[in-house]
Amino acid sequence: MLWIAVIVFIVFVAFIATGIVLFRELVCKRKQITRGLCKNFKFPNAKHPKWKKFGAIVLIVLLSGIIGEGLWMASNRLSYIRFDITGYAEWREDNTMPYLYVESDNPYDMGYLVGQEIAWKIYYMKLYLVGTGFFYGFSYPKFKKVAATYEQYIPEDHLEELRGLADGASQKTGFHISYTDALAQHVFTEATYGFFEPRGCTVIGSNNTDGSVTIGQNWDFSDAFKPTMVWVHANLTGKQETFSLRGGACLSLICGKNENGFSLFSSLVSINQPADPMMPLSSITKLALETSATLEEMYNIIYASPVSSYGYSMMFGNSTDFFASQHIPSQYIFNTSDEVVFTNTYTIETWQQYLLDLDYSWNRQIYVEYMVDSNRSDGILTQNELCAILGDQPIVGRSGESLFSSSTCAYFTGERFGMGIYKDLIFGICPI
Repeated sequence: MLWIAVIVFIVFVAFIATGIVLFRELVCKRKQITRGLCKNFKFPNAKHPKWKKFGAIVLIVLLSGIIGEGLWMASNRLSYIRFDITGYAEWREDNTMPYLYVESDNPYDMGYLVGQEIAWKIYYMKLYLVGTGFFYGFSYPKFKKVAATYEQYIPEDHLEELRGLADGASQKTGFHISYTDALAQHVFTEATYGFFEPRGCTVIGSNNTDGSVTIGQNWDFSDAFKPTMVWVHANLTGKQETFSLRGGACLSLICGKNENGFSLFSSLVSINQPADPMMPLSSITKLALETSATLEEMYNIIYASPVSSYGYSMMFGNSTDFFASQHIPSQYIFNTSDEVVFTNTYTIETWQQYLLDLDYSWNRQIYVEYMVDSNRSDGILTQNELCAILGDQPIVGRSGESLFSSSTCAYFTGERFGMGIYKDLIFGICPI
């Protein structure tokens, strides 16, 4: 830390010296040389027009602000340095598709390592939530207060990882990212989904006649959200290895896979039903992926509670079996068909009354059902056929018309992954 302190001191001195020179050259007149600062910091040829005084004062104020901000950021970076972190993190790539690999012995260190690597994504997501909150009419402090109501339902090891994420990101950026900032990002769907317009995830499942299962999804949100997103391969001692999609400090969006071959997918639904705080779906997803050695164990975690934190549809399984269900806050119902499609609406007729927008996504629902049925005419939906449907533009694979309109941010099939819309031969192979 000594060398950092030396650099901070040198920069500070340089800024002060520059400020003095600018003050004398731009503010002091020749007749003022014997008075005040002009006397103490005497320079020749310092006569300038009066109008430059205002500009010089503004410049000096800005320099003072830069100095203060620099010292504040430097102190943050110093205070959040940790020398006893176990494990390591590194960026890897498969067929041009990047992802972050991280391994550690404990949740805090895992979070700290990830936080340092995706620090600017976390900081950007904080700005994103502040900005969208302003746009939709709720303040960021109120948003964090709502998010805090979910804290008691989150497993302690997840909270420890969030603390590590916040500290690692603060150390890397120099900007203060608090534990409550990280918590808010982890539960942002629960805390904000009633405010946002519905988005567009498409989830497809096929129980094939040859005994195999083909499942996958597009993860749609907005173009403005894309910079927060990252694929993370996590290897935490005592837990299953997981590969999941993340946004900022959220420990897992509802899209991922564990080392035992169990994948999980979801499609959110905007509804008019309120929900009480409970374990957020991001923690349920993470818990299911990191602790399930069998499909039955994953089932028991996902359906441990008869209630839900908001409206959504979910699908999970492996290469030979899958479960699919639709959820409102008060109950859930299973889909038992061999072909299942979820697109941000309910296929249960009696649940149409809960939708905020009856028409939203219905045309896409019909279109994707038709595409799946056409490709599955022989009783089998292949991986290539699934990916072709996910990449079908503009109805399934979508490009947003504006920064905040629905756009395909990522795709995942349990085998293939990537950012943006699926394209032939340009995809990563899941590392687990």
